[in-house]
Amino acid sequence: MTAGIAVAGHAWRHCLSHAENGEYIEYDLPGGAAMVAAILSGDALPARSLKKPAVRHTRLKRGKADGSGWFVDRHDGWTRGDTLIAPPTEGDTVVLWDEGFGGIEVPDDQRPILWASNQVIPNAKIIGAIRDRAFIMLDADVLRRAGVMISRQVSWERTATDFVWQVANNSTIAHLRDARFLLVTFAEDGAICFDVDGTPTLCLSHGEEEGSLRDNGEVPDVWAVMVARAATAFHELAGRPDFSYSMAASVPQMVFGAQQLARHGYDLEVLRGGDLRGLLGDGWPPGAGSVEEVPVSRQGGEADPNYWRLADFAWTSVFGAAFEYAKFGVGAVLELPRLTLGGLTTVDRQEIEAFQNVKNLILEYVASTTTRPLCLAVFGAPGSGKSFGVTEIAQSVLPGGVDRLAFNVSQFSGVNDLTAAFQKIRDSALTGKLPLVFFDEFDSDRDGRPLGWLKSFLMPMQDGLYRDATDYHPIGRCVLVFGGGTKATLQEFVWPLGLDPRSTEEETRSSVQEFRSAKAPDFVSRLRGTVDVVGPNRQGAQDTAYLLRRAVLLRSICRRRLTTWDHREPVLPVNDDIVRAMLLVPAYKHGARSMEAVLDMSRIRGSSLEPADLPSEAQLRLHVDAQAFFRLLLVETLFGSVAEDIAQEIYEQESYPESVLMRRLARPWAELAQEHRDFFLARARHIPMQLAEVECGFDVRQWCADPDTSFPTVNAFSEEEIARLARMEHERRRRERSDSGWPLEEGDMDPVAKALTSIEMVPWEGLGSDVQDRYRHDAEQIIHLLDAVGLRIYRIT
Repeated sequence: MTAGIAVAGHAWRHCLSHAENGEYIEYDLPGGAAMVAAILSGDALPARSLKKPAVRHTRLKRGKADGSGWFVDRHDGWTRGDTLIAPPTEGDTVVLWDEGFGGIEVPDDQRPILWASNQVIPNAKIIGAIRDRAFIMLDADVLRRAGVMISRQVSWERTATDFVWQVANNSTIAHLRDARFLLVTFAEDGAICFDVDGTPTLCLSHGEEEGSLRDNGEVPDVWAVMVARAATAFHELAGRPDFSYSMAASVPQMVFGAQQLARHGYDLEVLRGGDLRGLLGDGWPPGAGSVEEVPVSRQGGEADPNYWRLADFAWTSVFGAAFEYAKFGVGAVLELPRLTLGGLTTVDRQEIEAFQNVKNLILEYVASTTTRPLCLAVFGAPGSGKSFGVTEIAQSVLPGGVDRLAFNVSQFSGVNDLTAAFQKIRDSALTGKLPLVFFDEFDSDRDGRPLGWLKSFLMPMQDGLYRDATDYHPIGRCVLVFGGGTKATLQEFVWPLGLDPRSTEEETRSSVQEFRSAKAPDFVSRLRGTVDVVGPNRQGAQDTAYLLRRAVLLRSICRRRLTTWDHREPVLPVNDDIVRAMLLVPAYKHGARSMEAVLDMSRIRGSSLEPADLPSEAQLRLHVDAQAFFRLLLVETLFGSVAEDIAQEIYEQESYPESVLMRRLARPWAELAQEHRDFFLARARHIPMQLAEVECGFDVRQWCADPDTSFPTVNAFSEEEIARLARMEHERRRRERSDSGWPLEEGDMDPVAKALTSIEMVPWEGLGSDVQDRYRHDAEQIIHLLDAVGLRIYRIT
């Protein structure tokens, strides 16, 4: 057993079996606390074995994917026996595995204790006895079974928010706050940590939903693997002052072995070999995963007042995350929360939660026996892709079992058209497939009456019946999706009910009457789920996730349009300048359709998309601000065209010893030797990299038009940004001098080189305050330098 760790608690023997060539082959393994001890030591049993252990019998089956791993087929019950291992007296730390059977002795010798359970919540008395040395590790489902409301598979932000709020306000688990450290795991995908001060931290090893690795089935020892990993980290870190941070940072490593086991199942070679350390799998790559504090209030009131997004914290620049995703796919941003269902991928929290809700509703509907339709509504601007997301969800839930039908209500000339539509739906349902029916522009006028078609949908939605000239007929089981044509969001659709504070009392009274006359409240009451599809355009100053939405759309469109692209190669074969322009252009006039149109109009020749393949300015003007798009596309070229002007401005304005010396010699820029001008050019060309370091970019400043991007102009850098810019420039000059063979012999130096002293080779921390101040001054001047040549600096937020 690993030195210093004592394992105790509930244990048993685990008899795994499977059929092979008509015979049953059995594997006798330890279970529970005994399994944790075996994983830590490599021994089949812990030091203090059970006299007559209980035995759990489990039948295995091959996994669905490649058939190499083995998963639970069924549990065949227990053979009675002892389940308790008493705590050893040796060991610096103690692991107590609790399954709720009782009888566990808590050592009173002040050793740190890891209390782990995926079955029960420790009671207040236990935590009270060990509160100063207790590390509590629980599976989230233990809390859910106890009635604690923590969402599942909605979004990681929502799950974290629910948990933090429940710990602060739910009396059932309030005593958990008394533990020194609380770790709650969510399947094998991540965890939330609380230290003694109650600071919540969300730790993810990937961005997919909770339980996303369990498609093949159950692997009972996944929890034991996580506890063993946690025990090792706990033992190593228990006495350190940075215990809380280090434990949180170790979570991705802790869950990775469990992920491998959950995804691939039991390896029979490991079971035959008897060395159960093999269940731990490979190590986690250093630096992988994300560890972020949960920025929500935990004191009553609204649980998530600011609707935070992990993407805003996991990356210093959302643009950086968006660019990396567009170019390199999911592998570049594994820690970002995301939802992928069929061809649908989204990394926007709002869309993730809405689409997850739709997915759960469809799954529940498919599993139910109801004969009424499932009714959903989708809102979004034209071209936002309202029908695409729901279609992909349904087809991923029921591969091959969905029949998609679509009707545009604005084209209906009368009730006969609606009757014919429901007849088609009924015919489809009789084939055995699930009709997925889109009624686009359901909120169209009818004979001049606003929302005039809503009344005709009420009976089919509520009773599953439609009426023709002869009688009432059942529609059959189906999913009815109503796509809004006049409103971009559900809130805009229902504002006559008083949800829009901008309207006057008279406007509200009139609109409410009109809304109710159209039976719109009855229509809304029959909906079971709604989605607001945001699309690729920015929805206000606080919406930074639009960059991520654009990145996902761009990559998805390219997968369909670039037919020569081998999708097994993750790098998007699109020029970096095009990717930047597609992400940063102010707006797409027709939403996602415009993004697709830019690619459709391009001449895709060969295996990549280059600037020369793009459509003309006149064509682009139909879908984007063409001038802004081309300036963004050519921003580096534009910068190169003014780089010498910036270099001259540096020479004339900044405080470099070289420029001071040459101005004293009264040498104008045009008379400088090229090697001296190159010195200042190198400084100028370094500016874009400095700006990227502080999450800023630049574009053309237009005096009579909108800027090229919708980002705010930077008029001054913060003190922290100035310090980072100054340090970067100093490091560049150190590298430059080092690469040129500094120090040179005295006879090799020209007058300019002599103006520099060896102080330039000193690390930043060793520079005098006067030299550091000179670098800071030059950093402050960057905004002026670019402004002088017609460029503006903006902050990418």
